[in-house]
Amino acid sequence: MWVILITSLILAYNPVYAHNWESSYGTDLTVGYDDNIRLQADDEIDTTSIDLGVFAGMESETEISSVRLAIGVNSLNYSESSIEDESSYNLSLDAARSGERLSSSLNALLETQLLTETELLGSGLLEDGSRDTTSITPGLSFQVDERTSVSASLSLQDVSYDTVSLTDFTDTSLSLSWSYGLDEASSISTDLGYSIYDPDDGDETDSSSVSLGYLIRTSEATNFNFSFGFTSVDRPDDSEDGSNYSFGVDHRLDESNSFTLMLSNSFEASGQGEVREETGLNLQWDHDFSERSQFTLSAEGQYTDDRDYFSIQAEGDYEYTREIGFSASYRYRESEEGSENANSSTILFSLSYSPI
Repeated sequence: MWVILITSLILAYNPVYAHNWESSYGTDLTVGYDDNIRLQADDEIDTTSIDLGVFAGMESETEISSVRLAIGVNSLNYSESSIEDESSYNLSLDAARSGERLSSSLNALLETQLLTETELLGSGLLEDGSRDTTSITPGLSFQVDERTSVSASLSLQDVSYDTVSLTDFTDTSLSLSWSYGLDEASSISTDLGYSIYDPDDGDETDSSSVSLGYLIRTSEATNFNFSFGFTSVDRPDDSEDGSNYSFGVDHRLDESNSFTLMLSNSFEASGQGEVREETGLNLQWDHDFSERSQFTLSAEGQYTDDRDYFSIQAEGDYEYTREIGFSASYRYRESEEGSENANSSTILFSLSYSPI
């Protein structure tokens, strides 16, 4: 972490005393109920839970650079004795510097998450346990001229589990991009990617991809982006070629309502010891009742050869004061794996406090 911190300060470039440092901290308490927490077709387990978290952060910003360090710790306890109480944490560092033509960034993350959440979009194995993730992502971007830019990013990720049911792995990927602005409202791009997936219990899998993208702003309120390409996956025992694509819409209906949609298909690393093809769907509608109260309706789906997963969530937030906030949410989840279908409902109530 000292290496990451020093690197980020180099990226920030300006002397430390020139930065405007600000700090924040707070705590949150969430009480919930789930009627099938492990999302199983049989042997359903319902439980109430209490999640207590604390968080803190520091950030500095100048005209050309920024650095942010954040940390959070959570303790989750269940009323059902057959479910283990768990603790999770996250430590993140984000640094960026923009020059006249050259910009750089660094993102680092140390995180422990519970399998009941991380594997919803992964293996579907929602047993007791945790997933530990360490990732470092440096990036560079160069503005060639007013219309043309090139960028490169390297992602180093190490994932480990505290259960033998899932496979530890490392995932290293390199991405190169070229973008050209057709006019003030549209641009085209080309992306090249290469990744190495290395599971602990097997040989590595190499993946290479190429895609073409198009972004257009049809109005001040609406953006569309498209991309389409191909991916080649070289596994230890076979090879596979497939398509990768994405389609996104970002639209602001009015001052109080906004809508986003993202549909994508790609090959992703997983805790099942393989790189697999996944189709993902994300929808979100945000509505501001007032400056203090908001409502969000969102849906998420993931579809693979082995499993289909879908969830929909409605959440309301209210800022009682600048320091105290309340939220309530309802989430419905559904999973289909082979001939087994499972669903669950979750209700959460949260109180947060963060001094100004």
